[in-house]
Amino acid sequence: MAIGPASYRYNFSVDNNEVDANDTLKILGVTLDRRLNFVAHVSEQVKKACAKASALRRIRRFLPLDVMCRLYKAYILPHLEYCCPLLLGVGRSQVKKLEDTNNYILRTILGYGKHTSYNHLLNIAGIRTLEERRKFQALVLVYKCFHNEAPRYIEDFFKIKICNYNLRGSGTLLTLPSFNLEWRHKSFSFLAAKLWNSLPTCVRNAKDISTFKRLLKKQVFR
Repeated sequence: MAIGPASYRYNFSVDNNEVDANDTLKILGVTLDRRLNFVAHVSEQVKKACAKASALRRIRRFLPLDVMCRLYKAYILPHLEYCCPLLLGVGRSQVKKLEDTNNYILRTILGYGKHTSYNHLLNIAGIRTLEERRKFQALVLVYKCFHNEAPRYIEDFFKIKICNYNLRGSGTLLTLPSFNLEWRHKSFSFLAAKLWNSLPTCVRNAKDISTFKRLLKKQVFR
């Protein structure tokens, strides 16, 4: 796959054998296209989620509401947020597509009408919006990087900001990567570091992961 916006079609060969060039590449369940966005990945996960939601709708009348919520979280939600920290930089159209699909699935498998609000359905299921869940998981991953609990190749994405002044919380601020390309400003390393720096100092300085999650839910995702 040739990465970039150019429309030129490259010819690849290995040992004088031509290699077919593709417009998309699937790595560990994540589908990327040549423009490094997640349009194909989102479409694929939405199709899988809708297919399983169709199966759940057939048995909706035989199961109580709480059981349907647990089945939704076990079989449908993982598709809508597969590798969710990577999706921080997706476009607004893809964000809307994911939220609209989640709204439709919740409404139909739980047996509510079209006029039921999305927030009400989320409260019944006991979850937040997919966008908030992506941000939450990304921040948890950054916290683990700070405490050497994440893979080394992810820890290398983040560097502590060096400050000449002794400011409160400066020891937990991250350096924002300086990229000239707009694509890189939509990358996980940039957006996750930007989110982390926006957290209150008391949240960034949490003593353990459970305290961090509790403060994050309480002070940020109210």
